[in-house]
Amino acid sequence: MKLRPAFLRVHRWFGLTIGLVVMVSAFTGAGMAFRSQLDPHVYPQLFKASSCAKPLPLQRLVRSAKAALPKGKLVYIRVFPAGEAPAAVRFTHTDTVFVDRCTGLVTGAQNRYAGIFGSLEFIHRGQWSPAGGTLMGVGALSVVLILGAGGVFLWWPRNLRHFGRGFVMDRRLKGPAFTLVLHRTTGAWVVTFLMLSALTGIPNAFPGVISAMMRIGAPASVAPLASVPPEGARPKPLALDKVWNIVTRLSPEPREVLIPLTRRAPTDPLEIFIIAADAPHANARTYVDLDAYSGKVLKFTPYREASFGAKIYYFGLSLHTGKIGGIVGDLCLFIGAIGALVLGVTGIQSFGGRLLRRNAKLATAGRAVPATAPTASSTTAS
Repeated sequence: MKLRPAFLRVHRWFGLTIGLVVMVSAFTGAGMAFRSQLDPHVYPQLFKASSCAKPLPLQRLVRSAKAALPKGKLVYIRVFPAGEAPAAVRFTHTDTVFVDRCTGLVTGAQNRYAGIFGSLEFIHRGQWSPAGGTLMGVGALSVVLILGAGGVFLWWPRNLRHFGRGFVMDRRLKGPAFTLVLHRTTGAWVVTFLMLSALTGIPNAFPGVISAMMRIGAPASVAPLASVPPEGARPKPLALDKVWNIVTRLSPEPREVLIPLTRRAPTDPLEIFIIAADAPHANARTYVDLDAYSGKVLKFTPYREASFGAKIYYFGLSLHTGKIGGIVGDLCLFIGAIGALVLGVTGIQSFGGRLLRRNAKLATAGRAVPATAPTASSTTAS
């Protein structure tokens, strides 16, 4: 069996099945490509913040958020520099309350998966089903292995002198030929953006992949970290403002800090992530683990000292979410997503046209019944 025809069938049937999942992912990804630019205009109340020399204590911000959502269970507080954005207090079920750090007033509240962009993220991340994330991950994996790399294999010219022709549309073509060439040419232009987006999205669909990446280049064995609760029936955790003082001492003027407000067990450490002032990108996370009661620094890992795998993962996360390259990075993501939609539509259209033409041929062959010789009875009768 020849390799190209065989792989063409694999490419086609993956496109007609898993490709539908890819189209959903591409549509929602295109809708979120310019989220960072549009969000402040669509939901200005969630980004409105005052500027002041001395922001309010974090505990007061948490109390304001809790008053706005009294039945909610606290999860974490995410803090940005004063004047840049309000603090975001997250509750269970991804409900989020935004509080002005200077006034303590609640500026707005919204579930992570609510609103225009939140709904797109809900679909994109596969939150609509327990297996949705895995299915979206399989779609991304198929883009990398079958639809992307396989498409390049099918597109690659046998004669390299014709390489440049694969990037040019012949406007004289019509009908099925035009659809097929549009499919091939679009793939040639967007395959790099599409595969990069899919490749960097795969770890988020499979938590085991993230864990494996984090271990690349990390120490072989690390002693577990633990908080030591003081004696007493109900030990009191460290005050938030003391936590903040420790964090800012270790990493002055951070761009972003996330502090957990709940832990699974009393002996768990307080694991905080920081985007330091000199962070190379928006997900370059510095981690600090504190004893939740004494504030003792159990472990401090600046991003530059993170494992090789962690750096690769967080860099990929920034690429996937358009946090690298500014508007150019967002535009590349948008082009890749729109290109995936064009590939999906033209692929389905090409296959559908092929089926119609084959059925038409069969119908025509069925009507063209050859004339038969006269029977013996009819000859006698004449």
